Amino acid sequence: MTCEKPELTEPVREGRGRLSVGELGEISFEGMGSVVIETCPIKDKRLGKAWKDECYRILLAAEREDTVIEVY
Repeated sequence: MTCEKPELTEPVREGRGRLSVGELGEISFEGMGSVVIETCPIKDKRLGKAWKDECYRILLAAEREDTVIEVY
């Protein structure tokens, strides 16, 4: 989960790709079967003060045993 909108900076090809998570950093991955970015509305008023109107869930589904995920 993140408050900054993730975007694919490298298209997913052969299970490899890269996501940018705003100013927070980047995620690169290998061995993924699917990558899904979900937008989740913030309904809690207290959480909304810190995370504004939406947060984002990144779902990476591993396809192989030798999956690699790097966050930087």
